[in-house]
Amino acid sequence: MENGMEILKDEMIYRLPAGIIRFYIGEKIELCQANDAFFRMFGTESSDYKEGLFARFGATDRMLYEPYVRRCGDEKSNIYLEMKTTHKETENIIWLRMEASYVGEVDGGAMYVAALFDITKNKEVLRELEEVKDLYLKAISHTDVTIFEYLIEDDCFVFNTPEEVDGVLINKPIRKENFLARLEEQVEIHPDDLVYFYDIC
Repeated sequence: MENGMEILKDEMIYRLPAGIIRFYIGEKIELCQANDAFFRMFGTESSDYKEGLFARFGATDRMLYEPYVRRCGDEKSNIYLEMKTTHKETENIIWLRMEASYVGEVDGGAMYVAALFDITKNKEVLRELEEVKDLYLKAISHTDVTIFEYLIEDDCFVFNTPEEVDGVLINKPIRKENFLARLEEQVEIHPDDLVYFYDIC
């Protein structure tokens, strides 16, 4: 769709690592221009978008993304969206973050320019961290060993104690502020064991 808005004409834009596109929200959400990085992200070419920008997304994902994008178009507001789809060639799941700015009204619809960033690795790292966290919680919830931490600068003793919440055993963190300063007042510690805490902390 040519409308005199040559927004993506600068050759530098086509060499950026981020996907840069211009799209139009009218009867359908139409891809107007895109740099090479955009097509590499999806493993696609311009002919794959004849039916619209979200044509390759699954029906469920389209139901999530399109209404939000259209609402932003009606309000002429900027768009911030995380999207999940598959790479056309590898069929791997990819995650993208889109940041789009409203640039004007054309034929009753809204024109946007957007940058898309591949955040797949970020999502994978977060997923792995959650898995490690779950394994850690399961491990310490099935052991009699208490894991503790002493924060020297804050004089704070932190340890976990098992607690049942909604039928699930979790480890609740307990913080003891001014621990060494008030060590002899700690009722949980037997007087004969105080010397060990002085050595540890």
